[in-house]
Amino acid sequence: METGAIAAYLGGALAMALGGVFVLALLLAGLRALSGRSLRAGAAEAGLALAALFAVFLGLSPFPDPAALDCTGGGPAPILRPFAFLDTYRRLWAAGRPLEAWLSNRGAVSAPMNAVLFAPIGLALAWRGGGRRAALAWALGLPLFIELAQLSALFGLYPCRYRHFEVDDLILNGAGILAGHALGQGLSRKLSRRSAR
Repeated sequence: METGAIAAYLGGALAMALGGVFVLALLLAGLRALSGRSLRAGAAEAGLALAALFAVFLGLSPFPDPAALDCTGGGPAPILRPFAFLDTYRRLWAAGRPLEAWLSNRGAVSAPMNAVLFAPIGLALAWRGGGRRAALAWALGLPLFIELAQLSALFGLYPCRYRHFEVDDLILNGAGILAGHALGQGLSRKLSRRSAR
């Protein structure tokens, strides 16, 4: 993928997520006004909504033209073997490829990016005060929702799948949320110790 295409893809997902957060923020502002909740709680909820919507839009977009889909065989086949992404690393390593080849290989870059792009969800959960159970629920639920949407052709809105359902995405996205949550909790503990001094 070219740098411009990656930037456009990320920018489009961010714009859609911001639009969704704007609508959610309006709803939350009304609810907060009625319930008297704090501004920090609202900011944490907005951050969580932005991170989650960004991840959902990345997982489901770009949305193709249904008429242009090749539905022979039902679309892209699901990839059900766990840790299949490691094959790419083995091939690059065995071929002695330089760092530039690793960084320009879509398969090599997408695996860590799956975890990195989902880490802000865990950070936002920690900032919001969510515990380990909440982080685990998000780590299991959100990636599963995205992958089921891919497997079901966006819940039947498309005539066939247009993205791969991948077990590795479930693993890496969930790991990203859990790692972000652990990092957020660690930073929170460190900041509270500093403020107690």
